[in-house]
Amino acid sequence: MRSSRVPALVGASELLLLLLYYKFAQGVWVSPGRWLASFYWIPVSGDFAWGPFVGLWLMNAAAALVFAACLMLAWALGMGILRAIRWREEAADRRLLLALGLGLGSFSLIGFALAATGTLTRGGLLAACAVIFSACLWDERRSGSSASLRFPSWPPASERPNAEFLAVAAVCAAALAFHLAGAFLPPVAFDEMTYQLSVPKLYTLSGGFVYLPFNHLSFLPRNMNMLFAIGLLTGGPVTAKLFSLTCGALACGALYAFGRDFLGRRAALLAAAAFFLTPVVGNQFRLAVVDLGMAFYELTAVFLFLRWREEGDAKALALSSTFWGLALGCKYSALPGFVACGAVFAWTALRRRESLNLRNAAAIAVPAALLWMPWLVKNWWDTGNPVNPILSTVIRSRNFLFAGEYKPLVDYTRGLGIANYFPLSGLNDALALPWRLFSTHNDFNHDLGAIFLLCLPLAALSRGRRMPRALACVAALCFLYWAFWLGSSIRMSRYFVAGIGLTSLLAGWVLEPAFEPRARAWALALPVLVAWTQQAGRMAYIQNVYKQPWGYLTGRCSLRDYVNSALVDSPYDAYDYVNTNAPPAAKILVVDEFRTFYLDRAFLASTPWDHDYWHETVRVSRDCGEAERHLRGMGVGYVVVNDNYIRNAPLAARPDPWSAEETARSRRMLRTCLERLYTSGEGVWVAKIKETS
Repeated sequence: MRSSRVPALVGASELLLLLLYYKFAQGVWVSPGRWLASFYWIPVSGDFAWGPFVGLWLMNAAAALVFAACLMLAWALGMGILRAIRWREEAADRRLLLALGLGLGSFSLIGFALAATGTLTRGGLLAACAVIFSACLWDERRSGSSASLRFPSWPPASERPNAEFLAVAAVCAAALAFHLAGAFLPPVAFDEMTYQLSVPKLYTLSGGFVYLPFNHLSFLPRNMNMLFAIGLLTGGPVTAKLFSLTCGALACGALYAFGRDFLGRRAALLAAAAFFLTPVVGNQFRLAVVDLGMAFYELTAVFLFLRWREEGDAKALALSSTFWGLALGCKYSALPGFVACGAVFAWTALRRRESLNLRNAAAIAVPAALLWMPWLVKNWWDTGNPVNPILSTVIRSRNFLFAGEYKPLVDYTRGLGIANYFPLSGLNDALALPWRLFSTHNDFNHDLGAIFLLCLPLAALSRGRRMPRALACVAALCFLYWAFWLGSSIRMSRYFVAGIGLTSLLAGWVLEPAFEPRARAWALALPVLVAWTQQAGRMAYIQNVYKQPWGYLTGRCSLRDYVNSALVDSPYDAYDYVNTNAPPAAKILVVDEFRTFYLDRAFLASTPWDHDYWHETVRVSRDCGEAERHLRGMGVGYVVVNDNYIRNAPLAARPDPWSAEETARSRRMLRTCLERLYTSGEGVWVAKIKETS
């Protein structure tokens, strides 16, 4: 029988770890006063009026309704696929998760097909949706039965939530409401404006795929970005952002619905809460980024793989491979997880001779390869390397610095000064790794929070508890995930979301004794509640300080003023001028960071790290006549120049430095070869190319 002193000692050690964490993790602790103060300053451009407030929320409601229609169609399509493969799943929540995953993945493939055929337009998308709706309706009538959504009954008294657990639920609900409000904000995050939304928007402006050598990220697999393109075509950026938020919610749901079988309801819910309240995960809910979608596909693939391992169902293995293919089509970050599952598959097959057969090998490899293949083919067509930028030192690729000139990825990262995160230089670093993981680089991309550290003392209460066999396999996968991640060149926690999800399952099992109804162990649960509340408060603080959402959400701040307040040296006014005055078919050269989401014209972005079109123009031109012919040869008629960007990014410091003569020629051409049409107060100006002939 466990000593009554053990919970008190464990709780005291938890508090000590928590205090040490917040003392040494600079910039992580957010005091209540500082948190409340972050709500104080609200950028406004006018007094409150019902008209703008109601108009804004009617627009957001319309975007949400469009998204709901897309989600229902995805669910119907996914259910049709499950019926077609005769998948038997009694739990309604798992059936819902699988159907939505397959439906959203199918939408991504439909978006790819439309973009590849040049029909990624509103009309083309509506025609595809009409075909899908007709097929789903016919399939529903043919099957003669509608799938019910009867969810599991209320848990027995032994598993019902107690006060401590209800406190966790309240923290999660408050954080979700805050992130939902954030999803209704206009895009201002760097990733959204440079890649996640701007590239899909450029596809919709062009009606399909376009070769974008100025943005090396455009060559990566983009299943989630095709969903964002569908959102932009139907309901705008809010609809696109809701796809990401929903995928995050589905990832949390997958942790609970699948983890419930081998952890129990309470531990599975704690695992989902640990995942959601990890700052690097939660901070993505309000943004249109691909990592949450990839994590949902990846976690679902892992759970289906565990089902095959426990039950030997080859159909579960093939469905797992299908979700692996969807995850690989989102980002290369899914590769370590796929390799980890492959290693566990090989180990299991060798131990169980009956599993070592061609059918199982094909089931785990073929669906993933087929679903990943379209992006590999496109990448090969664009760059000459199907897995660009991976293996760029082996396969010569058309990428980086002027596109046609080969430059290995290793030189590219060295030239930009991208360092490894958490490099291990000795035994001391290895021993200090837990602290470095949870207290270093605490920002949007890295912040894991304190909750996983608090599991270390709580693990003492797990002695004598038999770990479920499936959870032991999760532990092995976690080890492989962490090993791959620590061995990668860029250890960014945002690329590790699925690994955090699997780690959360282990955390849920360890945390469960602190939340047992009969224990009433406030000494154990209180540090955990403090850590989770602090992490949720930190997520809200980051959004408030850097985005200042409330002026816009209350209708007192215009879109222009909101974007200008959230961005430094914003080119929004210049883009608005171009959108209003340039012909719809005009192509713009942007000499700036390519935060081009609000530009509604086709464009080329001149950046120092991929394809610097302006440097190329200066390099091959001796006078304005040659510069005009070179720019018009690329189809460019207008130029947007951000003087602040040029000033803050010295030409000589670029990976491909300018000579002194080129620098002087560039300044002369900017002054004499372009006819200025508009200058904003932020140092951004719009010019038309002078005709010299």
